Parts: sequence; C-alpha cells; structure tokens
Amino acid sequence: MNVVLKNRRGMVRSGWIIALCLLAYNALIYSLTDWAGAALGAAADAANLDAASYAAFVEWMNGPEMYLAIQYLNEAVLLVVPLAAWRLMRYRWQDIGLRDFRTRLKKDGVAGLVLGSALCTAIFLLLLATGNMVVEGLNSPLSLPLLAWALLFVFVGVAEEVMYRGFIMSVLRRTNSKVLAIAVPSLMFGALHLTNPNLTPLSVVNVMLIGVAFSVMYYKSGNLWMCIGYHIAWNLFQSVVYGMPASGVDVSSIVVGGYPVGNLLNGGAFGIEGGVLATVAALLALAYALFRYRASRYRFFEEAGKEG
Repeated sequence: MNVVLKNRRGMVRSGWIIALCLLAYNALIYSLTDWAGAALGAAADAANLDAASYAAFVEWMNGPEMYLAIQYLNEAVLLVVPLAAWRLMRYRWQDIGLRDFRTRLKKDGVAGLVLGSALCTAIFLLLLATGNMVVEGLNSPLSLPLLAWALLFVFVGVAEEVMYRGFIMSVLRRTNSKVLAIAVPSLMFGALHLTNPNLTPLSVVNVMLIGVAFSVMYYKSGNLWMCIGYHIAWNLFQSVVYGMPASGVDVSSIVVGGYPVGNLLNGGAFGIEGGVLATVAALLALAYALFRYRASRYRFFEEAGKEG
C-alpha cells in the first residue's frame, strides 16, 4: 500500500497530488454553482413572480450573462485551488513558475503576447484572402459584453496556465521524467476541452499540441509568462477581435463576420483551433520556444527549491 501512495524517495506520488487537486476543483465548482442556482431560485420563489416575470427570470438564468458569470466563477476556482494546494505543500511561488515577475513578465510575457496575436492575425488574414472568412461589419470595442469577454479571456489565460503548466508540471518534477512532465499536462489540457461544443478530432489534437508548446515554454524557461501571454493573446484575437469561435463558443467581438463554409482551413463551428492552420501555428510556437530558449541554463528538475 505504501508503494502505491509513495515513490522510492518516500514522497507522495505526483498522480495522487494532481488527482486530489482536480477533485477539490471539481467539488468546489459544482458546490458553488449548485448553491448559487438554488439561492437564485429561492429568491425568485420568494418574490412571488407572475408568469411573465418568471419566464423572463428563467430566460436570464439561461442567457449569456449567467453563462459569463459561471465562466468567471470557474476560472476563479481553477486559479485559487492550485495556488492554495501549492501553499499547503509549503513550496515557493517561483517553483510553480511565478518567478522573475519584473524582468520575465516584460520579456517572456510580451513575447508571448506578440507571438499569439501575430499567429492569430496571420491566420485571420489568410482566411480573408482565400474567402474562408467574411467580414460584415464592426462593433464598438468599448461595449460592455465585449469588455466582459475580453477580461474573461485574460482570466482564462492565467488560470489555465497556473493549473496545467504551473501546478501539474511542477508536481510532476517528482517523476524526474521529461516525457511525463510535458505529455501529461498537455493531454489533460486537451481533455479539459472535450466538453466544448462542436468538438472535432483535429481540434483535440490541436489543443494538445499547443499544450505541448506551452509545456516546453515552461520547461525551458522556468516561468509561466510566455505561456500566459500567448494564451491570452490567442484567445483574445481569435474571438473578441476577429469574431471567430473560441474553442466552439461564439462571443461578442469587434469584427462581425463568419465562415461561408466550415472546412479544414477555418475549423468550422469550433473555430480556427479545429483547422490545419492552428496545427501549423502550434508547431511554429513550439519551434519559437525551442529557439528562444536554446541557450537557457534553467534545469527543470534541478532548479526547484534553490534560491534565486
């Protein structure tokens, strides 16, 4: 039994720690959403609404505002749980990738923002040039729904990278396996999107592939800032700026348009992440990470716990 729980060095196996963290996340998010739904339902019952008002309430509960609120709650829990678990294990913040804030955020974070936005813009322009994307108009960039989605995607980029790269990869240091440290969070990142609407086999592959690129960025640099920057920029530009679906979800955007026909270039209803251009973009991001950190002296399995 002890062998199942602990490794040869007497440490709790990384799989158990990751499983407990994900279990805590799921239990907390389901509990909070159930509690919030029950509280709102009880408030509606107490208000003794007439039929028309109750129908409007039900419509609001199933509308975009509530969907956004649930997404914000989900990302908040996704961020807090791994940070709390890391704190309980008494590890340093820099060992979860939150290191060199002042210097690396400016360098790696900005590089990630530029890379993600540039690759997404290149795909958008290519789709326009080939007739696989049409633009019908523009919305104000200052509309409240648009700003709410933009802020959510910033939150998503931070929370998902802290969980899937920062926490999970860092816990996997215990395995002393480069393959596991990179592959496991990438596979789990792909699994995270399995419940998204309009999913296709290629979209799953692409999400896992960009997960590999993010994992390499962290593995080679020791910080999450490029992963976070790229993740934020990619989500923002593909959806809020250019009006393409974000992993199968339509959001408020500046560009009003769409796909004349869904295909392997534009990714169809899932968005560009369901197309071959996203495959190329993920490979380019991976190649850039390998090139940028080719002279890096950071050693993923050796640096944790060191002062610096």
